[in-house]
Amino acid sequence: MARIALRFALGIALFVACAQAGTVALAWWRGELAQPSPADWFWILSLPVLVGIFLRAFSVFRPGCDACATDERRPHDGLRGP
Repeated sequence: MARIALRFALGIALFVACAQAGTVALAWWRGELAQPSPADWFWILSLPVLVGIFLRAFSVFRPGCDACATDERRPHDGLRGP
């Protein structure tokens, strides 16, 4: 149970970090940052890393994900749905 809570908390932290990095990167792209600070550059440069972590750990593109698997490849728990 603690593992699920930790994964959920990390997912929330990753979402907040991606939102912050995306906001700063978009402002930089539009030219709204006259002189980006080192903190702004940190968020701008961390955006691809954060997206990569999301794709590797939380998306359907992660290794071992069976969300899109056919019924033959999906683990069977003994219960049948409609």
